[in-house]
Amino acid sequence: MSDDTPTVRFRLSLFSLLLLMALAAALLTIVVLLRDIAPLRRQLRQANDEIRMLRDEVGELTITDRSKVHAVEVDTEIDGRWKWRVWIPEGLRCDVRFVGANVPANGFPAQSDRARRLGPGEHTIEFRLGTPEPTGARVASIHVERAIKATRVGWSHPRWVITRGVGRETRGYNPAKPVLLQRHRVSNEANPSGVKTPTDGFMIWLEPVP
Repeated sequence: MSDDTPTVRFRLSLFSLLLLMALAAALLTIVVLLRDIAPLRRQLRQANDEIRMLRDEVGELTITDRSKVHAVEVDTEIDGRWKWRVWIPEGLRCDVRFVGANVPANGFPAQSDRARRLGPGEHTIEFRLGTPEPTGARVASIHVERAIKATRVGWSHPRWVITRGVGRETRGYNPAKPVLLQRHRVSNEANPSGVKTPTDGFMIWLEPVP
């Protein structure tokens, strides 16, 4: 009995065989490289994170998006002093605005004073509280580069203080919205968390200029 099943025979030329071997070698090389590169990428990310942490610790700005406002708090190691570094993107101007009384729990006051108008680039802003007066008030000064603006801040030996604002890590902010540098509310009320009305203290922020 004869077998009529057709037989398929594959023929590989020497060139085809060499080509297949070269492709296999290239794929193996890529796999090895990817395996070796993955740890290097993790190490690079870790190094970048450590560099950013070190920059934050010394109050250096790390600009991650040049279209946003950036800000970081700088440790002054002096009681009654606050300092920030801010970066304003190209094409934007911001007013450094502040109040020394009637500090709201949320939002921004309708009425405020202006310390200085800032253009694009990096700037340093410092807020200093003077010694208490007999009335309990303190004279504060805002230092923006070479400009100094003074204001009187209500204090009255408060029982509690609530502070919010920019932290010790550089953050990017929407350039179309105000950037709160510091909201410092002080009071002698028994339940500070329940006080929603404006209090003594101070507030300083960046206000984009149309």
